[in-house]
Formats: sequence, C-alpha cells, structure tokens
Amino acid sequence: MASSSTPPSPLDSSPREDLWAEWLEPLTKWQTFGLYLPGIKQKDIDKIEEDKTGVESPPAVAPPPPSVDINKLRRIITEVIRTNYATFNKSLKENISQISREMFARGLLSESVKEYPSYDSLIREFEAGLNFKKSVKAIEEHCKKFIESILTQKGPPESHAREIAEEWREEVLKTLHFEFNVL
Repeated sequence: MASSSTPPSPLDSSPREDLWAEWLEPLTKWQTFGLYLPGIKQKDIDKIEEDKTGVESPPAVAPPPPSVDINKLRRIITEVIRTNYATFNKSLKENISQISREMFARGLLSESVKEYPSYDSLIREFEAGLNFKKSVKAIEEHCKKFIESILTQKGPPESHAREIAEEWREEVLKTLHFEFNVL
C-alpha cells in the first residue's frame, strides 16, 4: 500500500484559536461561516472573538503626538471643506436627501436639517458637531461618519468624498505631523 505524500490539512487537526482568528479575519461575517465548520460551536466563536481583542494591530504610520492642537485640527478640516465648496456642493446636490438621511442615521444632523436639507445646512451641522469634539479620536470619528455618509452615493459624491478625506490626511500630516485617516 502506497503512503500518501500529501500533508495533512490544517483543518484535520485542532488549530489554536489565534490561527482561526487569523484565517477567518478577512471574512466580513466569518462568525456565521465558522459555525458551519465541523466541530465548531458558538463557544468557540466567542473564545476567538475574546482572544482577538488581545491581538495587537500594527501601529499607525504616524500616531497623533500627545499634544495635538485640537483647534488647528478643526481649522484644517473646515478649511478643506470650504476650499472645495463649489465642486463638493455641485456633486452632492442631486443626492442631498439620501446623504442627509445617512448623516442623520449616524448622529450628525438634527431632524429639521434632515427634513429640509441643503449643502450649507449639512456643512453647518457637521462643523457645529466638530466644535464639540475634544480629542483627535473623537474628531477622526466625526469626520469618518461624515465621509461614510457621502460614500453611500456612487459617482461624483463618492469621488469628492474620497478627495476631501485625502486632502484632510495630507494637510494634517503636513501641518500637525500625524496620520489622519478617515477612509
């Protein structure tokens, strides 16, 4: 009888939880997929999730320094928006209702602005919310929600949102010397 030269599949043995996390991480809904694997139970999925939180992610290219001038960061963000007023306004015009609903769902707009949206009112509410943010993380999250709201619309709104996000990243890196990435 000839012996097989094929190495055993990693799934034939019981891999460690960290390997499962590594293999399944690229899947967006990996937990559901994982439950269909032989011998995997919900408790195994929970254990992987629990262990995954302890795994260190690679450091950012340039993390914010301990003493970032928050007012300068806000100014950069608003200046980029204002500099791109004409093209951004034009590209959002046809999709303003959908974008306002997305922004409202993400907590960026009041009900009245959602009901009667205009480019100026969306930007005013975005900037007003920005002024209440006290940390780089909070500002980054606020900007990310703004960009994600616009990215739901394809075509010119999507490309202009990406341009704004890239311009924020470049200006913050140039002026404040850290990576500000909202994409």
